[in-house]
Amino acid sequence: MKRLQLIFAVVLSLLVVVFVLLQMDWHQVWMTIKGISLGWLLAAVISHLLTYALRTGRFQYLLGGSRKFFRLLGTTNLYGMYLYLMPVKTGEVTFPLLYKEHLSIPLARSTAALVAARVMDLIVMALLLPILLATQWSRLGSNLGIVIAGVSLLVLLGFGLLLWLLYRPAKLEQLLKKTRQSKVTLMRRLGKAGSRLFQELRIAFSQKKLLISLLISIAIWFLVQTTLYAIITSLGFPVTLMQVYVVTLILIPVTLIPVQGFANLGSHEISFVAAFSLFGFDSMTSMSIAVGSHIIYIGLSLLLGLTGIILLQLFSFARQEL
Repeated sequence: MKRLQLIFAVVLSLLVVVFVLLQMDWHQVWMTIKGISLGWLLAAVISHLLTYALRTGRFQYLLGGSRKFFRLLGTTNLYGMYLYLMPVKTGEVTFPLLYKEHLSIPLARSTAALVAARVMDLIVMALLLPILLATQWSRLGSNLGIVIAGVSLLVLLGFGLLLWLLYRPAKLEQLLKKTRQSKVTLMRRLGKAGSRLFQELRIAFSQKKLLISLLISIAIWFLVQTTLYAIITSLGFPVTLMQVYVVTLILIPVTLIPVQGFANLGSHEISFVAAFSLFGFDSMTSMSIAVGSHIIYIGLSLLLGLTGIILLQLFSFARQEL
């Protein structure tokens, strides 16, 4: 199955590249990049780095705050690069592996922190979707509006169900116990891994941590919007924060699809064209924004990885000197 997903990702990436090569007005793209505003680009870089600093702070909080922040930051930045560049969502797998290698954090604990962070991101999106419906209903249309409202409701109900299971561990433990006692080796292993994961999730979603984690996630969302706004503005396209907000709300659900191209090739372009078409942008302008912003995002991801490597090397040298 994973091999088929990888093959699909490669094919998808190639198809997107061929489509862009054939359809794009590359003279317009070159003029856009040539006339980029360095001030707004610098603002995008700072905002993107601050986003991952906040993500690191959230992980530190979910993990109990026992690790040094800058070492966590280096590992999280490295994960951020892999997350954006690797296909078929395989970048997510690198998070627990990197945290175990560089921070000696058990896989179950780091996986629980990642799951908790991802759930928080979905909750923030679900809470903000009604604002999109209230302000853009005429643009979205009734059919799309109903779908968006349904997605928001499903996410909130799913979160409620997760909390119900975590706060009433007896019912969940009964199910996991049966799995651990299965005669099938794979099921027993899954049961043991599931028990460890849910124990860590109960800690991550404790009532004391829930509100703070949600507030940090809202701040992360705001920085994500700021980064995208600065990127598009640096390319010379006049956009509003509301338009950026709509693009992000369309982009995030698309990126959750299990099959993705390399560096979000395909999903990025589709999301931008679909979102900006709601505001009357023609397909060529939307594609120019998509391609230009995609190039910048790839550059930001590489910069993120570089800062991660530098921070981890600095800590490695400091440890050797001690």
